[in-house]
Amino acid sequence: MNANTFGNGLFVSGWSGIQTGAASSSGNGIFTSCTSSGSSFCTGIYAQTNVGSGSNGTAGYFSSTGGRGVWALGTTGVYATSTLSSGGRGVDAVTDFIGQVALRGNSLNGTAIEANTDNGIGILARTNGAFAQSTITAQTASYQPAMSAININAGTVSPPIGLYAQTVRGNAVEGLATSSSALNGVQGVTNSSSASGIFGQNNSQAGFGAAGRAFGSGTAVLGDLVNGTTGFAGLFNGRLHVNGLISSTMGKAFMIDHPLDPENKFLVHAAVESNELKNVYDGNATLGPNGEATIRLPSYFDSLNENFRYQLTPIGAPASLYVKQRITGGVFSVAGGQPGQEFSWQVTGTRKDAVAKRAAFNPEPVKATSERGKFVTPEVFGTTARSIFNAAPEAVHTTPVPSLAPPDLSRGPSQHPNPPSLQ
Repeated sequence: MNANTFGNGLFVSGWSGIQTGAASSSGNGIFTSCTSSGSSFCTGIYAQTNVGSGSNGTAGYFSSTGGRGVWALGTTGVYATSTLSSGGRGVDAVTDFIGQVALRGNSLNGTAIEANTDNGIGILARTNGAFAQSTITAQTASYQPAMSAININAGTVSPPIGLYAQTVRGNAVEGLATSSSALNGVQGVTNSSSASGIFGQNNSQAGFGAAGRAFGSGTAVLGDLVNGTTGFAGLFNGRLHVNGLISSTMGKAFMIDHPLDPENKFLVHAAVESNELKNVYDGNATLGPNGEATIRLPSYFDSLNENFRYQLTPIGAPASLYVKQRITGGVFSVAGGQPGQEFSWQVTGTRKDAVAKRAAFNPEPVKATSERGKFVTPEVFGTTARSIFNAAPEAVHTTPVPSLAPPDLSRGPSQHPNPPSLQ
């Protein structure tokens, strides 16, 4: 041993600098302690290799690509503990070579790397260089997850987080399924009745909380209600806007609490359907002293409508009401009744604005070749043919969700007590 502050307790050289074995299951192959108070750079074990590619250092430093700073084999290959209240590191791994790995774990059947913490961070990984690649990359060739993060909520943090990702630029989390037979790029599952499988939030005053995009005849966002009659495939709290045509197999309707029995019933009304983009205007009026009336429509009427149609209904007594003057400048006149007689009127027009002309539709379109033999609602025709809008609605449920038990914490620090004090 060397008692100097900056000296070496043990210095060896050779093919294997130090090789030891423990005689019992609880013994230590090598145990060192650095107790010097003269320097903050005291090292319990420091080892170095200058040999070429493929060689192993016992611990510490390598100066050639392919050498290993630490190479250990055993039930626990390397066990390191920091007892500092802050700033300490159980393992600190650094590589100075581009493309090399600072810390790597390989396992044939067990866990390659396990990190347990009571209050701090289990694994903290950073990439700071301009050409840095992935901070953490996980790969698997099996059907098990490449990376699994489980929070068993042993602490007081609320809500607990299984995996947290943060970025200053770019995507915090990105999922990519690369083959045509692959499943979902990102899948989220929850067993809670008050939470979401996937939740998106945007904290700015613009932007999107969640977005979906598809190309060709695909579907950007799919909501699939399975085996339910009272739930909703989509629910929006707030305004809803659609740039394009809205189609529905069951009609459009409003649903409110029933005015006469709001605690026990709903009131549902369907919207009026038409083969045209049509506007409806109506009202009540009274004939003047000459048995005529003038009806004024909204100021935008002429710019929005064309192909006008009229309906007139006398109230209280029969009358031969007729349109005396067609709509001109948003005004039309009615005659043919008794002075003071009340009547109802209705005018419809088809939209002629630029948006309507772009959205014009054919009420009897022929199905495309790829759509023939498929149905919008195959179940009402008693056929097992596929739906034309979603050939396989169950696709969102085919990804196997592994049953992941909480990690076995019995292999944590409790099995590795601190070594006896050498003082």
